[in-house]
Amino acid sequence: MSAVLSARTEPDWNKELADQMGAPVSELALTLGAEHIRASISVPSLRAFSASDIHPVHTANVMASVRRNVTPWFAGASQELEGAWPRLRESLETIGDVAHIGDGYWLPAPTRFIEAEGAKKCLLIGGSPYHSLFGQSRQELTSYVASRFVSKDMVRQLKYDIEDLDSWLPPEKKLGAWLKDAFARLKHNLQLDHDVEIQHAEIYAPDLLRSQKKSGYWIAPDDFNDPSHELRLFRSKPGKGWEFSRQYYVGSFARRQGVLTLSKSAKVSRDDAARIRFGWDLHCNACRKVEAKINGRVFDIELKFTLPAPESRILALGWKRHTNEQILRFEISALPFVRAAFTRLHISIIERA
Repeated sequence: MSAVLSARTEPDWNKELADQMGAPVSELALTLGAEHIRASISVPSLRAFSASDIHPVHTANVMASVRRNVTPWFAGASQELEGAWPRLRESLETIGDVAHIGDGYWLPAPTRFIEAEGAKKCLLIGGSPYHSLFGQSRQELTSYVASRFVSKDMVRQLKYDIEDLDSWLPPEKKLGAWLKDAFARLKHNLQLDHDVEIQHAEIYAPDLLRSQKKSGYWIAPDDFNDPSHELRLFRSKPGKGWEFSRQYYVGSFARRQGVLTLSKSAKVSRDDAARIRFGWDLHCNACRKVEAKINGRVFDIELKFTLPAPESRILALGWKRHTNEQILRFEISALPFVRAAFTRLHISIIERA
């Protein structure tokens, strides 16, 4: 990115740089802020020759530095940035650029270059600022908020190692096999519920909804009628405003005098519940599709479901522009990485201009 700074006002060159990114000025600020956070955490350790020379940096110092050195350049977005800086730091941690070692102290993470099938650029991970790796040559760098991408050719030319995506997102078993193993394991943990009536719950049954010519994934107990008696994922209905308070279970059901009852059940983690959903989608041939709406150098994905770990890590490459929305924006170089992570869960990405 470049801009002529002489004889221009601050909003002029901020907007020019943001236009080159294809993003609003606030996201330019976050991109610069991400590099500043990396530098703030890594610089004290750049000249370390042994573990005793490494100096962790406290959260308070990191955030004070970014507010002091970055926020003033974007006065028009200062209020928006104040709420975004902590989220940005969390994204950098999730990606693996910085590491929290406890008590509010941070260290830079090791530099890594990750490739994905079909990607022309590598994902750059680690706490080192770009200039410490590549000097002042920035034409090969693509940055968007917390994510950074560099040319594969340049990485190879400088003889850095390139890792495959599985080293960053360690894969589970293939989805169908994982679901089979998970259900076999959970059957051993089922507890008798003595046919307790089930009313305040939702059962995961996209296959039954499709047979009823309805859309959706979760079905009410009154509408549930599955003669196969297979194990099913179900969840409690949330309290008002408490989506994350939901508990997830697998169980078997029966009808007693027209009322749906729960015969056996076992509690499952939120991550396992998310992976079970995608496995069940595959089992009943109801795999999901999402649109990637491409606009120049960025693309948007509206995500109406939760991804399990480790695939959920890929979302840190994007940015939720408004916390109450489900839309994530990514730099276009991230598309092969997002596609690869989604493919593991049999989620198809449909590109739209």
